[in-house]
Amino acid sequence: MRLSELSRRTGVSAAMVKFYLRSRLLTPGVLRNSTQADYGPEHEHQLRLIRALTGPGQLSVERARHVMEALREPYASPRAATVVGHGPGPDLAAAAQERDREWERAARAAQELLTRRGWPPADAAARALTGVVAVANGLDHDGLAECLDAYADAAQGIVRAEAGYAAGADGAHAAAERAVVSAVLGGAILAVLCAVAREAEFTDGGDGAS
Repeated sequence: MRLSELSRRTGVSAAMVKFYLRSRLLTPGVLRNSTQADYGPEHEHQLRLIRALTGPGQLSVERARHVMEALREPYASPRAATVVGHGPGPDLAAAAQERDREWERAARAAQELLTRRGWPPADAAARALTGVVAVANGLDHDGLAECLDAYADAAQGIVRAEAGYAAGADGAHAAAERAVVSAVLGGAILAVLCAVAREAEFTDGGDGAS
């Protein structure tokens, strides 16, 4: 199909399709001549996936490109989901904050959690978690760190469910895509369900203590 048809079928403007091509998110079509190319069902699928990653998944173009490249690897596996990243980066806290007492306390809480759970103490994850906890501490919400294990329990349960979903796929590439989609869109689903749960908890006479 021509670019115009690809655009019509996916609802992605021709200008955005060209942007995705320049950004290496979308693989090139088969050249028909020096100015035109043909696109197939695989391009239509890629575009729908890109829209999911950068839309409700809220990934940056750069991060989405890393994910798409991981999915195109010959030996793609569910580990492709780890390319999605660790959420808010360490820039959440000012650089100066890394040297102050709040950062040190947050770093200790983050490291203790990762050690307690037996999870790999990856620098990026530890710094991202430290940044979030440091911000909470700076707002005098030190007690939020006491909820870390509850968040970790929920995260572990969710990831185990995602792993089961990926394992049910037919083939390595299909399993890799399932893992990525559940990792990215699962975050959006979780945000919606948390909002619903909060509304149920804090309304109709609820005080959040149950």
